Amino acid sequence: MIGDSVPWREELLKSAARLRRWNTQKRWTSRTYFNAERDIMMGAYSIRRLIDSEKSSSRLSIRRVPTRRYALIDRVPMLLDHFNPEQFYNLNEPTNSELAVGWLCNQVIHSFVFQIYLEEDSTTSVVFTSDRDRGKHLHGISFTALADLFAYVGREDIVERSGTMIDGNQTVVNVSNHDAVESGRAVYFDDDRVTIQWTPEELPAFEQRILDMVARRLSEQSTDHNLNREDN
Repeated sequence: MIGDSVPWREELLKSAARLRRWNTQKRWTSRTYFNAERDIMMGAYSIRRLIDSEKSSSRLSIRRVPTRRYALIDRVPMLLDHFNPEQFYNLNEPTNSELAVGWLCNQVIHSFVFQIYLEEDSTTSVVFTSDRDRGKHLHGISFTALADLFAYVGREDIVERSGTMIDGNQTVVNVSNHDAVESGRAVYFDDDRVTIQWTPEELPAFEQRILDMVARRLSEQSTDHNLNREDN
């Protein structure tokens, strides 16, 4: 379990910055490929650890990110085939898709195919699929989308936490700063989109009437008390 999530988030932010830089980098070396692969792998692992350790929003694992999907066009690739995905998947005709964050991280961590590609528009992406899914399709995601995800989690802060106990099983619900903003309950207070400012909630009319009544009675009591003091 993760005790302090801050160092993990800081590393995610650093990885996001590097992915944005590599996204349009034209000259790649074997070291660049290694560094990018390491950042993606460690980023996926970090996010999954934050989720498993209840250090993230309870909604993070089901948050969806834009990906691409490539259909299988040949036999299922075997162990020595994972370096040549273009022979088994239709990389020329991707379809737009989405993956839940939890599923995306697991696909990367347990990837059977994992290849970084320089696209024709001079951007960079990575294609991957797990051993479990290699007989179905290949997934792809741009470095920009990955950087957005890493930065999103890196800036996350838990602002509310609650728990329930049912039949001896505890359920924890975490609400992040992003959840509060996306639900309209708060706005980002800083340019880094970490600190939030809560949006005042409008009280229902019934509750407002009760508060007005209490305030009126307190005011009347205060007036009566002052009159009694004057009489004495």
